[in-house]
Amino acid sequence: MSGERFTIGGAPVQWPRLTGGSDRAPHRDNVSARGQTIVLPRPLRGSALYVVGATVGGPVTETSIITYTDATTQCVGPALGNWIGRAAAGNTIVARQAYHNNRARGSSRQPPTRLYEAMVGLNTRKWVTALRLPARLAAGPGAHGQNRPEEHIFAFAIALVTRRSIVDPGIWTVRGG
Repeated sequence: MSGERFTIGGAPVQWPRLTGGSDRAPHRDNVSARGQTIVLPRPLRGSALYVVGATVGGPVTETSIITYTDATTQCVGPALGNWIGRAAAGNTIVARQAYHNNRARGSSRQPPTRLYEAMVGLNTRKWVTALRLPARLAAGPGAHGQNRPEEHIFAFAIALVTRRSIVDPGIWTVRGG
């Protein structure tokens, strides 16, 4: 799926393009949300923000913040389901796998994994300039030796959705980090 384009909710999205990588230094196709701010290359206006990703280690309760060109903000509540659990309310499954790889053990195992799409309504009269991802929680049970749940984000899209079409979709991809 590396680099492929697909559509969610009528908005075009592109999977991150994987390059290089090895078992010792794997390539990243997502970003772990830790309070980073993603500044768009140019302001975009739309009626919907689409996010592709999943949570790991439990539900994330922190909010994301959308910033508009007039410096106003919009808080966005938790939206994505757990990669090996249930979808959050309003999620759509965009990818699934019957198993997941365990690099440490060199094996594949159950349970199945999923990536979800979540949509957030935007103020159509304003232009989006940035999105601040949720910070990791201060404490709580986690998976894979982690002690805090977190979101993993694979892609975003902003689209002006009309009844029959999408006008001027803006696409950007988060690079791992």
